[in-house]
Amino acid sequence: GIGLAAPQVGVAKRILVIDLAQKDSPATPLQIVNPKLIWASEELASNEEGCLSLPDQYAEIKRSKSTRIRYLDQQNVDRELEATGMLSACLQHEMDHLNGVMFLDHLSFIKRDLIKRKIRKLIKTNDTDNLAVACELLSSATATEGDWLKLFPKTRIRELLSTWEPGIWNTLAT
Repeated sequence: GIGLAAPQVGVAKRILVIDLAQKDSPATPLQIVNPKLIWASEELASNEEGCLSLPDQYAEIKRSKSTRIRYLDQQNVDRELEATGMLSACLQHEMDHLNGVMFLDHLSFIKRDLIKRKIRKLIKTNDTDNLAVACELLSSATATEGDWLKLFPKTRIRELLSTWEPGIWNTLAT
């Protein structure tokens, strides 16, 4: 994946990390706290999106082609970022997670229902590798922290968070 929002790993904070570096290039993570969308272009762009919360599920999603956000960086400094293309789409996707929205919510009822059926099938067949994802999607209360840790180990996100300025924790919105 190229982006991850803290709620996807069980952390109830408004934090996201995006890294658009190619697989053979060094990582260049953009670490964002409390992002606020301050502008979005009326011009839309369509991109195929997937999500770590819904393995192997993809769909064409239309989003604003360009965006501008305000956020805190890992040193607790206010920043603004103007983004276009893939970065803009990824920012919008990850910020959706912070607001309880998944890429499925941008789909037609028919396409969304098709993916939900696939997830229900995972539950019926006891595909435990994807059970937490299924429970999240279907708003079920049966997913446990253990289920989440199987899918999304928290160690990497904790590593990133441990490098941040201590004062930032006081500014985080939950």
